Amino acid sequence: MNRILDVHHHVFPQGTTHHQWDIVKDHNDMEEAGISHVLLSCPVPLLSKQVREVNELLAESARKYPDMYYPLASVAFDDIDQALEEIAYASDILHMKGFILSSNNHSIYISDDSLDPLFDELNRRKSVVFLHPSPKRAKGYDVYLEGADDSAYEYTFETTRSMMDYIYKDKMLRNPDIRWVLAHAGGTIPFLGHRVSFASTWHAARQEPELIEKQIQSLYYDLALSNDQKIYRFLKDFCGTSHILFGSDCPAHKVPDIVESIRDLEDSDVFDEDEKDKIAYSNSAELFNIKI
Repeated sequence: MNRILDVHHHVFPQGTTHHQWDIVKDHNDMEEAGISHVLLSCPVPLLSKQVREVNELLAESARKYPDMYYPLASVAFDDIDQALEEIAYASDILHMKGFILSSNNHSIYISDDSLDPLFDELNRRKSVVFLHPSPKRAKGYDVYLEGADDSAYEYTFETTRSMMDYIYKDKMLRNPDIRWVLAHAGGTIPFLGHRVSFASTWHAARQEPELIEKQIQSLYYDLALSNDQKIYRFLKDFCGTSHILFGSDCPAHKVPDIVESIRDLEDSDVFDEDEKDKIAYSNSAELFNIKI
């Protein structure tokens, strides 16, 4: 794998997290890890008053190493008119490659009817949208267990919750030209694929099984925190190699972790060499229209 495009790679604005980040250190770390290209995104849910500053930070950071970094724009959910303005600004002025959305943004989920104009515009533009689980709990899901940091599993449930409700509310049928990338191998969606597809048989969903299955298999699944041979086999059978993308989850994952993730993919007997190259680079480059 001569080229690796990391689709799951975060910028944290100062004061939003304990992760310390700057573009120079990140660039040096990625060269050490063997990552050749990076899609930068901010996974923190933002309000309209914050989002312009963050998107300009992403664009400015990417411009320091334009042959390596490509930014994804954040969009806030609290003011639809401003969200539509930000989509246009990020696309037409900053020339960003796509968008990152939180599963919920200050308790508004992506399936909320108030967001229909936002998704209509993203659909009109045939946008690529990276869905990341929100680190901030929505009202009603804010009970914390005490065993450990439950992000280990709660993030995966949050991704599943938000995307399946989006599908069940016919939002994907309304906006078929949006291409979705789901973090962390899609949460639990591939594992629950049969159950969520056949939910109409016990009246838990309206759509027919074949229609739901077609939608969840149209999604793209990144490998962040999911580099494991069993997961590789499952995803390959579930969605096909062309819908699997490499992701590092940097900076939560440090250089040694990223090197190990790359090695896991390189040493895998689940994929042949051509498939590994597609997962590492070509699938993402084609999806986000990155031409090197």
